[in-house]
Parts: sequence; structure tokens; C-alpha cells
Amino acid sequence: MSVNYSGIAPDTTTIYERSGRTANKYATDCEIVYEPEQKKRRLATDEPDVRLESSQVSDKRHVPYNMIGATHSQMYNRIKEMLQNGKYEEKIAPVDIWDFGGQDVYYVTHQLFICYRGTFILVFDGSKQMNDRLDVKSYLPGVSEYPTTSVYLLHWVNSILTYCKNTKDGYPKILFVATHKDLLHKHSVENRRREITRSLEILFENHSGRHHLIFNPLIFVNATDKSDREMRMVKDQIVSIAFSHPKWGEQMPVAWITLELQIALRVEKDEFVLTKDALIAINTHETSVPLNEQALETFLKIQNSLGKIIYFNVKKLNKYIIINPLCLIQVLKSIVTIREHWPSGPNFSRTLLELSSKGIISKENIFQIWQQPEFSNLLPYKDFMIEILCHLDILVEQKRYDIDTDDQVIERYLVPSMITTPCKSEWILELTSEEKSLCLIYNFEEDIIPTGLSYRILSSCLCIWDLKTIRTHLQLFAGCALFRINQNHDLMLILKKNKIAIYLVHAFGKSNIVRDVATSTQECLSVSIKKISNILNSAGRTSTSEMNDMPFTFQVKASCGCYVDYVTIQNAPGDFWQCSEHTTSTDLKQMTIWFAKERTEDIYTCRHGQVLKDADLQKRPTNKQLAQLSRRLSKDSCKELAIHLKVSEDTIQSIWDEYKHHVDDYKFMLLWKWKVNNRHTSLQDLLTAIRCIDEDDHKMCQMFIQENCPRGIAETALNEIPKATFLEDLINHIGIETFQLAIELDFDIPDIEIIRFESDCNLRSQTRKILKRWICRDGASVRSLVEALNHLQRGMDCVYKHYSE
Repeated sequence: MSVNYSGIAPDTTTIYERSGRTANKYATDCEIVYEPEQKKRRLATDEPDVRLESSQVSDKRHVPYNMIGATHSQMYNRIKEMLQNGKYEEKIAPVDIWDFGGQDVYYVTHQLFICYRGTFILVFDGSKQMNDRLDVKSYLPGVSEYPTTSVYLLHWVNSILTYCKNTKDGYPKILFVATHKDLLHKHSVENRRREITRSLEILFENHSGRHHLIFNPLIFVNATDKSDREMRMVKDQIVSIAFSHPKWGEQMPVAWITLELQIALRVEKDEFVLTKDALIAINTHETSVPLNEQALETFLKIQNSLGKIIYFNVKKLNKYIIINPLCLIQVLKSIVTIREHWPSGPNFSRTLLELSSKGIISKENIFQIWQQPEFSNLLPYKDFMIEILCHLDILVEQKRYDIDTDDQVIERYLVPSMITTPCKSEWILELTSEEKSLCLIYNFEEDIIPTGLSYRILSSCLCIWDLKTIRTHLQLFAGCALFRINQNHDLMLILKKNKIAIYLVHAFGKSNIVRDVATSTQECLSVSIKKISNILNSAGRTSTSEMNDMPFTFQVKASCGCYVDYVTIQNAPGDFWQCSEHTTSTDLKQMTIWFAKERTEDIYTCRHGQVLKDADLQKRPTNKQLAQLSRRLSKDSCKELAIHLKVSEDTIQSIWDEYKHHVDDYKFMLLWKWKVNNRHTSLQDLLTAIRCIDEDDHKMCQMFIQENCPRGIAETALNEIPKATFLEDLINHIGIETFQLAIELDFDIPDIEIIRFESDCNLRSQTRKILKRWICRDGASVRSLVEALNHLQRGMDCVYKHYSE
């Protein structure tokens, strides 16, 4: 159970339950009133998530009478009157309660509802021993132990503290509540309470989040008895935690109040989705203080972070606002559920069978489910709901890329979270044998990979690579999948507790694995993981600056079977790594194949500045020249150069926030910003700045050197238009250099940005779109593509494979 409070009442003595939300019921406002015994406390607050101008924040106002128990219409009219008279003071603190009752749907969506402002209640059966096996149907990916109360409690604590940063102040708090006290003899209750408390102390003794947990004294309730005094203790504990929360008393703008109430009025009328245009109209015509466009976006962002609405400010989704988040649970429950909750009928049985065994469902089947009475209200927004499910990676579109035409989307979806078929261990051992595969481990810092994150990582891989099919069966299993990269390379992905293991398999042995393919595979997956973890973490943390940019470390498997931290072999001397435990050696080229080699410096016989002519230096630098120069500079040198060229610190920071996972792109964008923000720029300005920061000006010379086409490529092929099969194969060799490839192929930066935005963090999709657009241009040839690849030092293996003499 999650209890979220917005903290918008700085001087509050009363808390009421704003909404008792469960997956089956939505309680109306003001249903339950809490009158805590302890007096109010006002604590210093942290900085709010979004900075508000002082003019936006309310002063203290006075409410002449209590409005608890009033309808929304009465509250709205009275508050609007008081706002206009300047006499409003908030006297109630809304508390949202989410109770999912342990339903499976929560496992794939809990990241949407976990936030720093919340209090979490872990409810478990206290009549059972902590390590007794539980009879449950739920599946926790990456958790190999049989299900026990201890396993589940540890899982949820780790999940909550992964999404809500483990803070020094001990918030959010996690309250443990044991139930089923009525099944025990009354004389044995206290003994069982002590046993459970002791078991919890042992379970979390060395846990880094111990200070977030509240279980001593343990609340032990009989949930069937309304008069049980410990039921009251649960409520009092929630109130006590609320008053102590650092966000308690945080001021919010008075201008938001009538807009909040207008939204609440529509929820009361069973509306659950508003269009953005409708909200703008409400804001303009039906509020006492209309918000401007920027303030309205801030309102939506904070309301979303509080869990009051769900709003995704991304393409295809930002035209709608979900004003009753319960409907999203309804959407998810219609697909991600267990057999007992599935609609009856032969058609639904076939759909469930295919969904649970293969993880496949068609759009037609989804719409058929939504035609059932309990889901029929979703139909007017069916396309929007499908887009949301895809955005959350609950559904993954199966796409077939026709190399001669545009992408063709097959009208069916994969649902990874519904797959419970285990992967046979002997099959994994056969595929990942030492002779055929190389292994890389993503070792996460957290104790586990939360369920929602593991599903999204798996879904992200399904968007990047095609599933391999063996004897008409898609190779997708619970916590495991096999992907086809190209004709000879396959990728096995296995989700474990706090690890992701990837195996790159070559049909003819690991010595044939192409370095660019391994590097590109690692880069595509790493970018996706970072993007996903940052998105999910941002929902629960107090600020995005606290998010960890690198949530994992790398381990590489040696030939002896040991897993070695990549940092220990990154700069290891010699050609082999020696295992002290097994006295064996492993070729370092194989162990480092996952990572791009440092670019080799081109060596020319010219003297410094010899090829730089005055006429050339007066020209405005091209994007391609800036990219080639930036790739020869270190990250720090490029930043220093940008500062010398008068690029502002704010601009530099903004570029870093956007491109920190793509260092070459970050360096280029620093120089590009200098170029576009100044009407008169020249290569001479660049040369002067390079000399001022004590960089070798020979790096400027190299931009003017005309390189010969690499040897070994058939001359007749260089002037041909690249083959579609070659371009499709090349996609697997580019990886993180897709932006740089587009620059080398003379794409405009705004066009590249559009492609990045449309493809999100899918690097292979970005590369595919770039090559598809480029091949349609006049003058597209193997020669021009080879020149670009040679500059990037990527993909030449693929060129020789298709065009060698």
C-alpha cells in the first residue's frame, strides 16, 4: 500500500483521506476524516522539485469555517469566493491511498506510484513463519528463491528504495504491518510479534536502507475486527510520519487551487481523461487565476509527481491528461493479469493461452477485451491507451523491417511481463558455451533489479533487436531471451537478481565475433538501460541531479570462468590477462571486444600549420570539420575551448545534461553551439582559441588532409549505390556513433535531432532511419559512405565483408 500526501497545507491540523484508491474501488473525497491526537509540527522543508517564483506561492489565508464533508461543487464555489477576497487558508491535507492488494499488475507498474513523498505499508500474513513457502501465483523475475514472506518483503523494500533514493533523512518511510492475528491464540500473539520482529531485524540487519524501515514495535492487526486498537495505530502512524516528512508544509501556489478542484469535479463525474485543449479551456474560463503556458506545464509536472494525475510530456501522449490514475490500473489489469481474472469465453481462452505461453496479443484482441462492460469506458481513448502501454514498455510492437520499403508494423504486440515459461538451463549452457560465446555482465549497484525495470529492459531489447525464431517458436522466456543480430551473430540476455548477463554468440566460434558488432551491441543496450533507469528514478526522487548517471559496472568473463571487473583490465599491460586463481591466461582482445578502441591519431609528414592557408582559415567551419576536430580533442579540452569561445556555462551544462552518455556528440555540440550562436565565425577563430588553450594546432591541419579510400575494396563497387543487405548489416556496427555518422553524411543538425527524438534511445533505429534517408539522396554511393565510416573508425569490417576485392 502506498500513501502519498502533497504537503500543500503549511498550517494544517486535520488530515483527510482524499481518495481510497484500489484496483477495484474509488472512494469519494472526504470519505474518512482523521483527527490525530498529536499537535501539528512544522519542519523545515527541502527545495521543491520545481522552483516556484515567490509571486506564485501563497501567503497564509484564513478559512472562516470548516469545509470537511462538503461536496466538490460547494468547496469550489466557497474557495473561489475566498480566493477572490484574499481570505483563503488550506485547512486540510489531501492523502491519496493506493491499495493494490498484491495484484500482479502492480509488479510492472509500481514505479509509476512510488515517490519520495509517499509512505509505504508492507502488509503480510503474520500467522505464517517468515520462511514458510507461500502458495502464490506471482512471479518475480530475477528472484530464484521459492516465495516466502522474507523474499517478498526484501523484494519490495529494495524496489521502493531503488526508485526513491536511499536518503540520509530516512524518507520515504516503509511501515510493516502483520495481519491475521485472529488466527492465533490470544496468549501466543505477543510471542509471535517478538518472533517476527526478531526475524525482520536479522533480515535487514546490514541493509543500507534500514533507517527507512518501521517495524519495532510491530503493528499486528486483526483486519476483520474494526474495533482492533492496532487498526487505529496504523492510521496514527501514517499521520505521525506525514507530520515528520521533510515535504510537509511545502507551499504551493494559490492559483492552483481552483484548477485542482475543477479537475476533482470531473473525476467525481466519472471522467478519467481530459484533452490538453480541454484543460487549457478550463484554465482560461473556469478558474479564478488562469495560469500561463509555462505555469500550466509546471502544474502538470508537479501534479504528476504527486500521483494526482498522469501526464507524459512526450510526443503522441502530451495531448491527453489522465485525471483519475485508477483508469490506468484498469487498462493494465485488462492485459497483465492472471487466469482467475480473465474474461470467460473461448475467444478469451485462446488469447490468454497465447499471451501466457508466447507473450503475444493482437490489437484486435485488446480491443475485444475492452468491449467487456468493465472496460468499455476505455474504448473512446483506445489508441491513446495503446500508446501509453507502449510508452511504459508493457506492450512492445513487433516490427518487420522490409529493406526495400518503409517499416511495416505487424498488428500484434509482445507482453514480456505475461510470460511465465521458464528457460531450460541445459539450453542456455549449450548456446553460451565457451567455444561459441563471449559474456559481459551488467552489475547493478542496487541489491536487485526492480521488477518494473527488468521488464522495461527486456522490452527495450525487443525494440532494438528481433527475437530469434527456432522451429517457429519465438525465443522469449521468463527473464531470458535470444535475439538475432545478423546471419552469424545472436545475443542471449539473462536477467538475474542485480545483474544482466549478455552473451554474444557466433555460429562458427567466438574467434569470429566482429568487434564492431560487440561494441555496438553493448552501446545500444547501455544507452537504453541508462535512459530507462533515469526515467524511472526521476519519478521517485527529489531532484534529477541526484540520479546516478552510471547505475551499473561491467564485468567480463575470462576463459577460466572468472568474472573480472572491466576497470582492472582496461589498462592492463601485455596481450593477456593472467588469472591468479586458476593460473590461466585470456586474450585481452577478446575481453575488451565489447568496448570501442581509442581512436588512433593520424600521423602526417606536414609541419605544424603548413597546410593551413589564409583563404581556408577565413571560411566558416562546416559541421563535418567541427565533428572531426572535436573527436580529436578530449572532453575537458573541448569544454575549455568552448569556454574560450564564449559559450555560456548554462549552455555547456544544458548540452552535458542532454548528451552526457554520448561524449563525442557532447563535444561536437559545444562547438556547434558556438557556430550557430555567432553570425561571424571562422576557422581562424577556432585556430586562435586552440592555441590559447595550449592544444596542438596540428589537429586543425588534419581537417584539411584528403584521405585516400582504404585499400582492399573493389574499385567498381565504390561508385555504386550501397546494397540494401549491406546497409541492414551495417546497422549492427555503428552503435553510439550514429549521430557522428549523420554528420559525416552531411545531415543538418535539426534533422538529426528529430530522428533522435523519434527513435528515443534506440540507437539501431536511429541508424536505420539515417541510412534510409541518406540512400534516397542524389550522389549516395559506397565511396561516400566508406569515407564517413573511415573517419569514424567504425563499420569497415562490414564494408570488407560485402565489397572486398
